[in-house]
Amino acid sequence: MEIELKELISSGKIEKELSLSKREIEIIKLCAYGFTYKEIAKKLYLAPCTIIKHKKNALIKTGLRNTNALVYFSTKSGLI
Repeated sequence: MEIELKELISSGKIEKELSLSKREIEIIKLCAYGFTYKEIAKKLYLAPCTIIKHKKNALIKTGLRNTNALVYFSTKSGLI
């Protein structure tokens, strides 16, 4: 999986290949800024459980295990 992700990053096709939604990317960005689920929910006018669901979907699509890895990957890949 790591090799595939490196290839996606270098090819510049990361968003298309992973099919991350705009909302998922937005939530990853806000996580990177250090906002909590409740703060993100309030900012986006959504329920905290909706934020958690979007983050889980992003984790599944990327094959990563936690928020830290998701933020790191998104930063390194230029996604955010």
